[in-house]
Amino acid sequence: MTKVISFVNAKGGVGKTTTSVNVAGGLANEGFKTLFVDLDPQGNATSYLALEGLKNDMSDLLLETAKFEDVVVSKYGMDIIPVICDKCVGMEGRLASQTNAEMLLMIAIEDYLDNYDYVIIDCPPAIGKLTANALLFSDYYVIPVLPEPFSVDGIAGLTKFTDRIAKFNKNLKFAGFLLNKYNSKKRNSTNHIIADHIKGLNMPYFSTSIREDKTLYDVILMKGGHIFNLGNKSNGVEDFKNLCKEIVTL
Repeated sequence: MTKVISFVNAKGGVGKTTTSVNVAGGLANEGFKTLFVDLDPQGNATSYLALEGLKNDMSDLLLETAKFEDVVVSKYGMDIIPVICDKCVGMEGRLASQTNAEMLLMIAIEDYLDNYDYVIIDCPPAIGKLTANALLFSDYYVIPVLPEPFSVDGIAGLTKFTDRIAKFNKNLKFAGFLLNKYNSKKRNSTNHIIADHIKGLNMPYFSTSIREDKTLYDVILMKGGHIFNLGNKSNGVEDFKNLCKEIVTL
């Protein structure tokens, strides 16, 4: 049965896109049939994946100006629904005039779900109709955070939003917080204090934390794709392998 998992945080810069791209890549690398959906109009995930020559994108799919098979592209062993930034300008406002605006992603993809083991969605850093589309379609959501004070700001507002969505999507479950750029050696620092705070919220969190790893950003900025493209050993490869093992058990 297909599992749909959204990576969501109303705050930007917490590693949401990096995480979702590498989770999708890790699942595909393990042989799972994976669809990655870039639902952020900024298109960072599409840029990270170095997708070029695109004609159709996420906006075409949601606004029904192109079919699923005309939008999806295949690369790195997975299927991808990309974003063309110029086409997605003002996407939130354009959705406001659509019937069933919060259901458009589900409507566009549900007939193709049997083709995949996992659908991974990178949400925009905002609480709006696009994020609602993702959560209404999802079985699980993950909240990536940094072990920094401002990273956890707004969690209460996000939780209220997801709780409202869960009243309509009875299948939606919180998979947990995911710590990014964590350094366990900083025992007496804010890094450790915030990590302990997150783990003390009486809410789920992943036992795997994504450690600081320059390789992650070298892959994204210099080569494109996901970290498993490198085929070598690094903290990032090890951490995302372990994270994918946890995700598979959801």
